[in-house]
Amino acid sequence: LYHLLGRWVGAVAGVVTSRGDEVGLLLVANVAAFVALWLMYLVVADLSGDERLASRSVWWLALFPAAPVLVWTYSESLGIALGLAAVWWYRRRWWWASALCGVGVGLTRSVGATLAVVFAVAALTDFGELRRLQRRWSLRDWVGRAAAILGPPAGFAAYFLWLRSEFGTWEHPLEAQRQFRDGWRDPLTRLVQAAIDVAGGSADDAFNLAFAVLVIAVLVLTWRRVPMAGWAYVAVTLIVVLAANNIDSLGRYVLAAFPLVALCAVAERRLAGDRRWVPWVVSSGSAAAMIMYCLWAWSGRMIP
Repeated sequence: LYHLLGRWVGAVAGVVTSRGDEVGLLLVANVAAFVALWLMYLVVADLSGDERLASRSVWWLALFPAAPVLVWTYSESLGIALGLAAVWWYRRRWWWASALCGVGVGLTRSVGATLAVVFAVAALTDFGELRRLQRRWSLRDWVGRAAAILGPPAGFAAYFLWLRSEFGTWEHPLEAQRQFRDGWRDPLTRLVQAAIDVAGGSADDAFNLAFAVLVIAVLVLTWRRVPMAGWAYVAVTLIVVLAANNIDSLGRYVLAAFPLVALCAVAERRLAGDRRWVPWVVSSGSAAAMIMYCLWAWSGRMIP
């Protein structure tokens, strides 16, 4: 979906520049990044009722060390914007709008199919609450929630069906991923191996290890302090990304699990307590790490 939108915008941009496709992709990514920031505020404020937490979540999305990918020619910003829109509509019981946005996420990124975890866990949580209150869902609620859950995998499947119809096979992207990821690996042993490599002086996985440790720490600090749907989505994403011999781009992948930045804001608040200077120090440190992330990416020392 990202490349399709980029091509359409690029066709218009091509009127004034010879690099219309590149400009189109950049425009789509940057506009989607601004939309994602806006939706992040709305969704977190709606879920928590805390506008200050919503503001900190926006700052985390903007200053997360891997955030530069949101304005580069990557699909993460579009995927995050569509995912947040899906959650927003789900909260308002506009099931089919949520499902449509979920389909868009699945069409944008292959791992976007895991967004189904958010809606599945949310549905289970709601169902448990209804049983406690001895109430029932209507048929519309059952079907709507099912549509929202199936939307992201449906988008993923639709892309592969299109590949098969156009090229006679749907295996090329999977084969490319297998080659890039260099096979599957137990996530725990892969994390330990990254730590051993970095401790031994290899900087290849330095950023990947740092991102993994950050996410694990945030998950521990926010356990049972945030909605389980978002927590589970981040945890599943981290496990999937670590389940490979090659864990390049780990920061980009975990950032795409957009509840992470809200979890970071909650963890930051827990650590800060009454010390108002902590958010400033954390934001400054994250911004410095973001600059280093850019320098390493631009110098070819790391795959963003």
